[in-house]
Amino acid sequence: MGRLAAAALLPFPFMAWAFWRISNHIHQASKESLDAFGKLNDQVQETLTGVRTLRALGWRRAAPSL
Repeated sequence: MGRLAAAALLPFPFMAWAFWRISNHIHQASKESLDAFGKLNDQVQETLTGVRTLRALGWRRAAPSL
């Protein structure tokens, strides 16, 4: 019974290492995705602020309004 238990437990260190690698990869990808979304959000916010400022100053676009 002892050899069977050892054989059953043998893959656990490898599985732990694989889970650690996968979780690090997912964490890094998630961080990069959130950073990109944050940059996009900043750009949209700055653009909308600029549009509001131009409208407040009475500027008009040649293209249809937003």
